[in-house]
Amino acid sequence: MNDIDLFTQRPDNLTQGVFVNTIDENSFKDFRIAFEYFRENGNYPFIPVIVDSFGGCAYSMFGMIDIMMSSNKPVITMAVSKAMSAGAAILCCGTPGHRFVSPNATVMLHHVSQNSFGMTGLKDMRNDVNELQRLDNRMFKLMETQAQKPPGFFANLIGESQVHDLYIEPERCVEHGIVDHIGYPVLNVTTDFSYDIVQPVESETPKRKTRKSK
Repeated sequence: MNDIDLFTQRPDNLTQGVFVNTIDENSFKDFRIAFEYFRENGNYPFIPVIVDSFGGCAYSMFGMIDIMMSSNKPVITMAVSKAMSAGAAILCCGTPGHRFVSPNATVMLHHVSQNSFGMTGLKDMRNDVNELQRLDNRMFKLMETQAQKPPGFFANLIGESQVHDLYIEPERCVEHGIVDHIGYPVLNVTTDFSYDIVQPVESETPKRKTRKSK
């Protein structure tokens, strides 16, 4: 039985975990490559995803979640330092029973938003609002499924707080089903194997022929 420190640097510069920090197109590519490494590596019975993020692009977030949910191995999510906005959704979408938040981490939820640049027509504004609503509904639906909460739970939670950014203590994260455990996990990997001892086949020593002297 060996303890694996998830933050130990590997000799090949690949960390022992899939890190989520900035969430955008570039980090999505890195996420996919690292995730595939752990998925295909038979030495890992699980895939650790470490979230330390202020959030980012909703589309990249959904891409990361889709990859996580396609895994045939348990996905262990861990919030260390912070899991905000899209980072909180990724944290929640780990395998139920395998989601952790460290005791002093900060988790924050809010509605999906976007930055608009330049002049926008009324039809474009309506289109953008509809798209934001679609993304918002999809994100909270995923979280509610993972947290086993009724439809509208997280939207109502934010609405009742009457704030834009809802900061949630670790204990409340467990209560709301965003995570299952509080603490920094040390994962024990055990390997069971069996073997047979095969007796070597004894080879017959050829008999030496002796010549009779005349």
